[in-house]
Amino acid sequence: MSIRVHSWFAILAFVGVLGVAEWGVRRAMPVTPASEAVPRQKHRFRGWPAFTAWQDAPTGTARIVWLSHSQAYAGEIPANRIYADKLERALTAQRAGGFDKVEVMNWSFDGVTSIEMTLMAARLQRADPDLVVAAIGMANFTIDDLARPLSQCRSDLPRLVSHPEIFRALPRAFVRRHVPIEDGLTVAAWDRVGLLRFREFAWSWLDQQWGGLQRGLYAPAVNFHPWQLAHLPARGDFGRAPWSKRAGNVKARYDARSRVLLEEFLDLFQSIPARRHLVIATPHHLKPGNAMAPSMEIFRRDLAALAAARGLPFVDDSDLYGAEGFFDGLHFNPDYHQYYCETLFARIKPLLDTP
Repeated sequence: MSIRVHSWFAILAFVGVLGVAEWGVRRAMPVTPASEAVPRQKHRFRGWPAFTAWQDAPTGTARIVWLSHSQAYAGEIPANRIYADKLERALTAQRAGGFDKVEVMNWSFDGVTSIEMTLMAARLQRADPDLVVAAIGMANFTIDDLARPLSQCRSDLPRLVSHPEIFRALPRAFVRRHVPIEDGLTVAAWDRVGLLRFREFAWSWLDQQWGGLQRGLYAPAVNFHPWQLAHLPARGDFGRAPWSKRAGNVKARYDARSRVLLEEFLDLFQSIPARRHLVIATPHHLKPGNAMAPSMEIFRRDLAALAAARGLPFVDDSDLYGAEGFFDGLHFNPDYHQYYCETLFARIKPLLDTP
């Protein structure tokens, strides 16, 4: 055979192998349930395009989309004890708004940034929830986000940038700030090619069972599993490699420069075609002298002013509970998920009951 025939045969064989490999990794990686089906994102940081996919609600069902952070995710306790799930059950039991069922779609996770908040708001531009809630805090809109590209987000929500309808909804300043060309091309390929996403899944799968492998052999600075695979048993622990990087203390800062991040998010949030909107400054407790206190106060004032300027209902829950409500100043002690659920129920049921 000629060299040309051999070349085409080699190319076709290579494409065939890639096709089989792509089919195989897509079969191997778990399917992420949609947000209406589960209390929170079971894989935590991966699978967000599937988790946030919007389908019309069945007749007699109301939908509340909850955009928030680690307080609402509450990975430290079982999913059926977090306040979002409790709220869903309470509203459904009382047939709030006359609905047979109320679904609270919990779009929250640890370490969410202003980039990811804005992407979730862009995702909802063609959705029609009965209520959309932004339960947010200062740490979601820090000054560090001004220089953060897509590649530094913890979740895979940046994959949404490659969806034309979402890209068009994003502010041009957001795109210039957070979507350099190389990151845009990377997330477009990552969104479409399972082989590129499989590496993270494989390392998460290994490290869940044999602790220390991911940080020791793959990513010394990554102290979380990109894919949370809690169903896998722990089989052993290799310990911490000497070259692994220790996580430093969070030093979140918010000032006048950060305000643009909040403005962009609230503009998109306001334009979501929901029946009702609600903005909440989430509860927290800082010890006296905490260095983040000035940033917290500036954020609270900005959030109240910017929400009012857009006609968005706003509730400041920052000081709702004292130190007894939290195990670290932000995340609720288990009983306080029930207390906060009761507070939210009293606010949200009237919103659903009002035509």
